[in-house]
Order: sequence, then C-alpha cells, then structure tokens
Amino acid sequence: MSVDVKEGIRRMEKWKQHLGVYGVYTIGEKLLVVKKTRGPYINRYDLPGGSFDQNESINECLIRELKEEIGYSFVAGKMIGIYDYLVPWNQENNHTHIHHLAIYYQVDSKETIVENNIVADDTAGFELINISELTQENSSPLVIDIVDYLNEKDLVNSIKRYDNWKVLLSESF
Repeated sequence: MSVDVKEGIRRMEKWKQHLGVYGVYTIGEKLLVVKKTRGPYINRYDLPGGSFDQNESINECLIRELKEEIGYSFVAGKMIGIYDYLVPWNQENNHTHIHHLAIYYQVDSKETIVENNIVADDTAGFELINISELTQENSSPLVIDIVDYLNEKDLVNSIKRYDNWKVLLSESF
C-alpha cells in the first residue's frame, strides 16, 4: 500500500495551538487593525486581540487585549463566531504550523479613537483602514475573513488551511 505524499508530509508536521479572542470595530467602511511585529502574521494587518491570561474570561481577555493594543476602552457586543486556521509557521524549530482558533466579537469604543503608534508586545500601532485596502498580501487570514463578513459574505465555518502562507520579512503596510 502506497502512502499519499501529502499525508506523509502532514505526518511530519509539528503543531502549536493558539486560542485568541479578537475585536471587530468599524467606523463606516473602515476597520480597526493592528500592525503585527511577530508571529505568523508579522508585517501584516491583524485584528486587535489575543491570548487568555490564567483564569480570565472571554470578555475580560477581549477588553484587556484591546486596551493593551489600542489604548482605549471597549465594550463587547455580539459574538460573530469561532473560526480556525491552519498556517505554516516555523518558530525556532519548535513547530512547523499553527492551528489558530479565533473567537470574533463586535466591539464598541467608549471613547473617540485617534490613531497612534502604541506599542504592545506583538504590535506596533493601529490604523482605521478602508476595508477595500485590506488584501491577502497585507493582512492576516483573520482580517480577510472579517472583511468578507463586513461585505455580507457568509463565513465558512470549517477549518481553513493555508499551505502556501508566506511569513513576510518586511512590512506590507
């Protein structure tokens, strides 16, 4: 019995799992995005949000991450959904891929947002950018899915595998 080449390659993959919660904030046709400085989405636009601290609820994590990355206070609104992505990413030979589980919430700001260059542990500022300017070349899969959602396209509730994903070595924004 022959072994399928793709199946053989997949057996050699070492996975890291990442669970995060992300805020979707819009003003008109503009989406709030952060500039990633590390991870598989380095040098791309991503959604503000991130990982849970110990004993932290989804809402607490979302509000904390937005405050850290954006510098403003937000309130969580409607849950958009939970989606997962498989992305090649080799970090110091610890793993070859990341299985990224993303929980999306609409959020509202308690304050007027003025763009700035706040630096968090994995972001370098944020922008309110027109959704027509967000592409697969300059954005994370999370942003691309949310742009589809904002354009009233149904999000596919199945795992999305990005076998040809490229980690960018220079900024795309």
